[in-house]
Amino acid sequence: HGDLTGRALALVAALTGNVGRSGGGFSVYVGQYKVRVDTSSWWSPGGSKAKIVPSIYFVRGPTETMHPSVPYPKNGFHGLICTFANMFVQAMDVNRLHQTLAGLDLVVVVDHQRTETVRWADIVLPATTWYEKTDLTATPLHPFLQLQQPAIEPVGESRSELWIWRELMRRLDPAKAAEFFEIDEETAIRDILAGGGKPGGPTEGITLEALKAGPVRLRVPDPDIPFLRQIQDLEPFPPRSLPAALEATAAFIPTRRIEFYKEEPRFRQLGEAVPTYRPPFDDTVHDGGAYPLTLLTPHSKWRIHSSYANNPWLAEIHGGRPTVQLHPSDAEARGIADGDPIEVTNTRGAVGAWAHVTEGARPGTATLYEGWWPRQF
Repeated sequence: HGDLTGRALALVAALTGNVGRSGGGFSVYVGQYKVRVDTSSWWSPGGSKAKIVPSIYFVRGPTETMHPSVPYPKNGFHGLICTFANMFVQAMDVNRLHQTLAGLDLVVVVDHQRTETVRWADIVLPATTWYEKTDLTATPLHPFLQLQQPAIEPVGESRSELWIWRELMRRLDPAKAAEFFEIDEETAIRDILAGGGKPGGPTEGITLEALKAGPVRLRVPDPDIPFLRQIQDLEPFPPRSLPAALEATAAFIPTRRIEFYKEEPRFRQLGEAVPTYRPPFDDTVHDGGAYPLTLLTPHSKWRIHSSYANNPWLAEIHGGRPTVQLHPSDAEARGIADGDPIEVTNTRGAVGAWAHVTEGARPGTATLYEGWWPRQF
């Protein structure tokens, strides 16, 4: 019910006028992959747009409501190249993902450490860490560009992602490699700055030399709050979500305004034209009392998804082993003491962990933070 949740929060913020002030508004976090500079030419070199299939269809196959524009291959999938994602730990429906894996001819993983996903790879391409490469950092969370600069030379056989893509392209399509990929990191950054550096552009006047001296603020409005500008200045919505063209994202909001009522047939069919309550999807397991606790899997404050789960310094803080938070009343009813090894089970499977009995847990819940690596259980 993520769509309903987001629309409900937007409605509350708008009804209370709690927008454009410190501590106000709300955020449906979209990650740090939506940058503020236009990367269209990098996503589609030579105008050849990537054929993107959401991972849910990779795992489960096509569905009746799959959008007709999704380029699902008629013969299914035979290989997977996985990068910047510990997919076999973090993917949705990970049990089914492992079944899908059995039918693949080739799995290639690009990573800088031996994650659980790397262990399933036929071929591993070792990438550099953040401390071994030059990169450009730009996120929707702050209006600054930052230059990431190497502290050490690449260790062993590790290479930057740009180097890896260049070598792959040299083998797949030498002509396209010669046209688009025969560059190093600094040249690529100069090209990105030039692409958004036209008058009024976000990188106007910003140079690589300036970034080497420290962070530089992008040429974006201050304060940069699209929701506020829409309400106060009646500016049409949405802003462009780079690298997609504005028309591609505006199609979801035909009124060009943040919508609390959705007219489209699919919303009306589901009875979700306005934000409304829907019971959770839980396989009806609570109806018969077989599973009296609700399993919660929030983000951990000790890592980013599964990144840093194996960091020894952080392991010193949280003990280095998965714990399940239980309220004292729920623990007492089951004869569980703090630190006891326990098993958590539901219709999808079972996992062994350790109990952390705390008043901070809500009664009737079992909280297991996401992102632990299987070898840590």
